[in-house]
Amino acid sequence: MLFWGGCQQAESSKNNSDVHLSKTSVVKQKLTNLRGRWYLNEWDLYHTLHFINERELVIDNHIDTVFRFQYELQNDTLILYDKKKGQALYFNPITAFDEDNLVFEQFIEKSGQQHYTRKPFNKHK
Repeated sequence: MLFWGGCQQAESSKNNSDVHLSKTSVVKQKLTNLRGRWYLNEWDLYHTLHFINERELVIDNHIDTVFRFQYELQNDTLILYDKKKGQALYFNPITAFDEDNLVFEQFIEKSGQQHYTRKPFNKHK
């Protein structure tokens, strides 16, 4: 398997987060659980992830750049694909996931844990 930018699959025994990964694999949860906007808890590269649907991810950057990828979840790893060529570009190990938190061991070429929180949607009454 090809790994890009030093990203590797997470070890199941490794957990550096206050948010714990359930015994059920992230992959087994419905992909729609990722839908919506997720914000990095710091103003840095890749500060906003917008999961449009079960296959498309838009990533906002702090330098006015927007990235679009196809994605899939595989063995608790978010794999990002080139939209035009379909080639796997980045393997991003997930160490924790719940309704409001998404934590990567590392993300794209950023090393170290990246903690995203979900922004709640405004519900119209």
